[in-house]
Amino acid sequence: MYNHNFEMGNLVFIRNSRQDGPLHDKMKNQYMGPYIVVKQRSGGAYIVAELNSLIFGHTIAKFRVIPYLA
Repeated sequence: MYNHNFEMGNLVFIRNSRQDGPLHDKMKNQYMGPYIVVKQRSGGAYIVAELNSLIFGHTIAKFRVIPYLA
C-alpha cells in the first residue's frame, strides 16, 4: 500500500469502503471525491472537507486516502 503524507489544502480521493468485499458492485465508484485536506490528526487520520468547505462528518483513516491528480 501507498504511504502518502498530505498537507493542508491538498486534494485527495477517499476509498469507498462499502465497495470492499465479495459482494461489491463493479460498476460503482471505488473512490469518492475530490476532497480538501483540512488537518492530519496525531494518529495519522485526516479531517477533510468538500470543495464547498463543508467538513466531512468524521475522520478518515490514512490508508483510505489517495492523491487527486488533475
